[in-house]
Amino acid sequence: MEIQHVSDLLETISIRHVDDNVEEKSPPWYKDRPNFWFRGQSKEAWQLLPQVRRKRFEEQAKLVAGDLDPIWDYEISLFRQLLYRGPSLLRGASLTEKYFEAQHNGMPTRLLDWTANPLAGLFFAVSENTHHDGALYVMRARYSIPGFEERDVLYQSDPILEMVIEDHIGRRVSSPRKGELPLRIIPNLYDGRMLQQDSRFTFHQVDSLELENRKLDGFISKYVVPAACKPSITEELRTIGVHWGSLFPDLSNLIHQIRQEASV
Repeated sequence: MEIQHVSDLLETISIRHVDDNVEEKSPPWYKDRPNFWFRGQSKEAWQLLPQVRRKRFEEQAKLVAGDLDPIWDYEISLFRQLLYRGPSLLRGASLTEKYFEAQHNGMPTRLLDWTANPLAGLFFAVSENTHHDGALYVMRARYSIPGFEERDVLYQSDPILEMVIEDHIGRRVSSPRKGELPLRIIPNLYDGRMLQQDSRFTFHQVDSLELENRKLDGFISKYVVPAACKPSITEELRTIGVHWGSLFPDLSNLIHQIRQEASV
């Protein structure tokens, strides 16, 4: 299915709620009732992979990192450089908070960004690479997948998550069971980008199952956003307050949005 207007997305979500009888299957309010997470990618051909599992990062890691596990070595060395050189810039005391902040500011990690806001997801599908088709992915975050029934969404405050991140950064953990589902994480939403974008994450451990695996049919859906429709969708989103300045609440992105509106 293609998404050619904002209304197409909203209609799709409404239909899915009816067809899937979400009201019966949704968790209670205290377990984060929204069932759908969204991710927009400005090139339809891109895979659903975090930065450290993409080809460019892997190639660079093999050039400069160790032989044992170059991708892991390279990722951790970059993150530790951030910890050493930018402590005054990193908010929060926990390692998990710092890891999340690093991801949201462009550091290569094993996290993949999602959002509970469908309009924010659509924005990222149309905001760049205007000559290429984009894609919007929809994840049914609490959908029961055969073979993965024991897995549930984790909150940032969950001690298990802090332990997983600490073990990952400290390289104190052996590879998890091959083919495990990436962890689904609801972070604490402070002011700034993560709050404005209603952020969610998937955490892709060393041998995690790729999200586009056929085993996950029904868990992940993909919608193509034609390149020809990107300018009109961008304008539709701008008129309802979804743009660079609102999703990235800092001076540089506000100026970016103003310049884009003025075509300068």
